[in-house]
Amino acid sequence: RAPLPAGDNPNCPFSSCGSQPDDRVLAVPVRALTFDLKTLDGLQPSNFVVKDGKSRLGICGVTHDRQPVSVGIVLDVSASMRGGLSDLAAIARAGVGRMLDTSQPGDEYFLEYVNDVATMQCGFGCDLQHIRDGLQVHRKGKTALIDGLLMALREMPKAHHANRALVVVSDGFDNRSVHKFKELERAYADSPVPLFLLVPAEYYGESDTYDEREARNS
Repeated sequence: RAPLPAGDNPNCPFSSCGSQPDDRVLAVPVRALTFDLKTLDGLQPSNFVVKDGKSRLGICGVTHDRQPVSVGIVLDVSASMRGGLSDLAAIARAGVGRMLDTSQPGDEYFLEYVNDVATMQCGFGCDLQHIRDGLQVHRKGKTALIDGLLMALREMPKAHHANRALVVVSDGFDNRSVHKFKELERAYADSPVPLFLLVPAEYYGESDTYDEREARNS
């Protein structure tokens, strides 16, 4: 859709930008992050370059509007996450902890455990310290990962923000789920949400059984 004249554009905070009656002003949303995933504030027009072909366009100004997020954390706490050559649990804690370090007021989380069964430890509204404490857990049992993902998808409609995602921390090993992958596919198709999988790297030797290797690769 063509941009509106500055004075007639209700979504443009710079209605006084245009110096001529036919000047057109377009608001462009931009997400700016540092390399360590922290949001950048205090940006000025001089920090950006906008071009139409080879022609450089004028930038009226910059406003900052960070939207809060709703993030579901699915944490694999099965015995396979204890690791062999490396501490997978420690890697998982560090990864989720780094994400929580970037949290800002208004963000909300839930924490779900997955081992023999999937259990919701705390729903949306958990404080960050509760989440951090929940990362320190003894790993035991098998893995019902598909069941856990189904539970997480059913929890997401309770989110209070439009910006939402699921973060799944697991080695991908499922040997306990009651539900089938086809059920998970249908549930995801009905309620799609961005899904980020944090897989701690580990080397698996020849001592692994065929079933264990197949479960990880499926």
